[in-house]
Amino acid sequence: SPVSPAGLRQDALVDFSVSLDGQKYVEGGPSFRYHKMSFSSAFPIFGSLEGGTSVLLYGENIINSPALRCKFGVEMVVAQWISEYQCICRAPANPSRNAEFVYFSMSVNNQDWFDVGTKFEYVQDPTILRISPSLGFEYGGTQVTLFGSGLVQSKQFRCRFGVFAVRPKLFKSANVLVCETPSNSEGLVPIAVSLNSADFTQFDVQFQYVQ
Repeated sequence: SPVSPAGLRQDALVDFSVSLDGQKYVEGGPSFRYHKMSFSSAFPIFGSLEGGTSVLLYGENIINSPALRCKFGVEMVVAQWISEYQCICRAPANPSRNAEFVYFSMSVNNQDWFDVGTKFEYVQDPTILRISPSLGFEYGGTQVTLFGSGLVQSKQFRCRFGVFAVRPKLFKSANVLVCETPSNSEGLVPIAVSLNSADFTQFDVQFQYVQ
């Protein structure tokens, strides 16, 4: 099949013609577009083995193509175009079921793929088994210890009390961390945690706010 030549370093619309003998060309066919696209960053760059993490990519000249795709390792997904500066890719489940890094690439034509400059890391979901104490005053400030597993220290880690997310106060180990309660209204609220500030895992553990 025909292969486009290299050499152009900027956007260009060129004529496309074919020949059987390399001398006589059939003109008047469709045009071929060269497009220069670049990416500067992505967030978050790690997420659950189960998939579902929405990765926001920042760049320039992102074309709104019906064939815009992302690839996590070998798994391909349709990308959501937002603007010429942003698009979203929703990570699929990792077929290997292993916590690992995979190559992260993009395509505007579902054929030519290029590295976006970062890898995506699949990680195990954290779990919370219990908390102590399980109640505190509604004005907040209670130091709550969470016991579980997969509590990996990261700048994006968040604890959520109801709808309010906070940074951990202290990581003691991969099984124990401490979060300080934000202010909230009186009542029971569910506890959730996130490794990447985006994907929250909620558990059958609650904290009670009292007056």
